[in-house]
Amino acid sequence: MQNRRVLYTRAPLRLGFAGGGTDAEPFASQYGGCVVSAAIAKYVRVKVMPGEARYCTCYPYGETSTEFIETIGKHFPPASIELRVDVPPQSGLGASGAIGVATVMALRDVFEKHNPKHTLQQIKNDIIAFAHKIETEEMSIPGGKQDQCAAAWGGINYMEFGADRFEVTHLQLSQDVLLTLENSLIITYIHPRLESGGSIMRREVDRVRAGDLATIDALKKQKELANEARRMLRHGFLADFGALLDEAWQYKKRQSPEATTGFIDDVYSVAKKAGALGGKISGAGGGGYLFFLALGKEGPVADALLGMGLHPETVTFDTKGVTAWKP
Repeated sequence: MQNRRVLYTRAPLRLGFAGGGTDAEPFASQYGGCVVSAAIAKYVRVKVMPGEARYCTCYPYGETSTEFIETIGKHFPPASIELRVDVPPQSGLGASGAIGVATVMALRDVFEKHNPKHTLQQIKNDIIAFAHKIETEEMSIPGGKQDQCAAAWGGINYMEFGADRFEVTHLQLSQDVLLTLENSLIITYIHPRLESGGSIMRREVDRVRAGDLATIDALKKQKELANEARRMLRHGFLADFGALLDEAWQYKKRQSPEATTGFIDDVYSVAKKAGALGGKISGAGGGGYLFFLALGKEGPVADALLGMGLHPETVTFDTKGVTAWKP
């Protein structure tokens, strides 16, 4: 008899500190990729109930295509799937990866029995790989696995990527460092992207395939910065980490000129003058969320952003990753 229970899941979004783009093919296979990112307490929320196949997507405002969850749903028996996301579409916070992870986990938990011999790591890594395969192969949206990894595992992580492999290592920070980092981060939504992150990433991938040295060298530098970011966070060198974010942003613009706009550059300059040590656009860029490390200058930086008509927000880290429950 079909199980008709309702199941909920949620998966966190993320801020990418350094290394973004090095997780995507063909760079990851040719050179090896690594990323440092933090899962934050903004979520994708999914409700699944077996029965008639219906799909509903609900953001705080605006609408997004249901094509992705419909494609995932085709791999499972019919179900009603409802999706909510805490941020606007094209946020740059890895929502598509989190949507895949939360939806796949919900459907698997409803319809499939997990192998009792599988560890939590095996289950989550299977979900990461499956969600990524649907997005990149069936939906033809280019990208690496960093967003799925952050959504599945939560926390602040150092991630390594290669040909058909990935590994996630939690960065164990002291409570003082963790809380200071969390308190020092300010995020603000700039404006909607003029185009999807997938389109921006596709051109970057094409440049790597074509052997464009400027793009490849910038990605290699991002890889170096990700390794430096891991070291700085582990040792609590947050001032140095702020400067590293600034450097990562400069190289981000080299690897993908579409990452910035005139308004983004203006906002960044104003925040730096107000005391931000560094920051960068989250995700592929061109819009969405911009974040800064203020480290003792949170008030002046927030005031400067408010003066530009923006709405600065605080950050809280998520430590659990994708979570399932039933009412």
